[in-house]
Amino acid sequence: MSAAAQTTDKPGGALAITVVLPAYNEAGNIDGCCRQISDVLDDVGLDYEFIFVDDGSTDATWEEICALSEHDKHVHGLRHRGRSGKAAALATGFMYSRGTIVVTCDADLQYDPRDVKRLIDRLLQGYDMVSAYKVCRQDPLSKRLPSHFFNFFVRKMTGVQLHDMNAGLKAYRQDAAHELIPYGYGELHRFFAVILAKKGYTVTEVEVEARPRSNGRSKYGAERFLRGAMDFLTVFFLSGYVDRPLHLLGGADSDTKCNARPPDDG
Repeated sequence: MSAAAQTTDKPGGALAITVVLPAYNEAGNIDGCCRQISDVLDDVGLDYEFIFVDDGSTDATWEEICALSEHDKHVHGLRHRGRSGKAAALATGFMYSRGTIVVTCDADLQYDPRDVKRLIDRLLQGYDMVSAYKVCRQDPLSKRLPSHFFNFFVRKMTGVQLHDMNAGLKAYRQDAAHELIPYGYGELHRFFAVILAKKGYTVTEVEVEARPRSNGRSKYGAERFLRGAMDFLTVFFLSGYVDRPLHLLGGADSDTKCNARPPDDG
């Protein structure tokens, strides 16, 4: 995966927290998502930044990110040339993150922003990655049942005992997040916890309550079942300690505009 960057501000030093938010057609959620998480992080009292990664949206998501970055110094935008998938969007965000703690959160407002602090507090107890675990899911049964089977299968195949491998809300130590950059392709974001655990990092989870989506529509569709067979093969290879699992989909190039920075040399 490569990232071609154009910068509109000077690279800064290290920060306490980076929040990476992958977004695809989330124009109606960008401002509210940023504002709600900002309220929580302002109370924490640590320096932070937002990195929105527009994964080739076809709506006004990119325009919303650019407008937000013009009046909020915490906000930076990265944009993929075309839709490359969530794993690629997360890896792009990891590449440009400056935080010693890196939080990932979906831009659809289905997580309570207060849970960001709960995950960070848990991380600071000595873990390398903390994942959210939705205990009261607002999703339809057609989504919950496949998810339940998927997570059960992954636990049995890999021995990594998390209830929700695919949770969008996670917190990482910086070195753990950077470890995942080479895996930014296909559907491998589902297995980030497995990859880290197999590499010797410590992973755990925190129970959270999900909220119903307020704007836009879910990106979950029937095509994800078609990718399920490759996901199972990926689990097989990961549980066999293969460093780069077989997968059909490749990485993504990206453009960067709107208050984005190249990585620090140091």
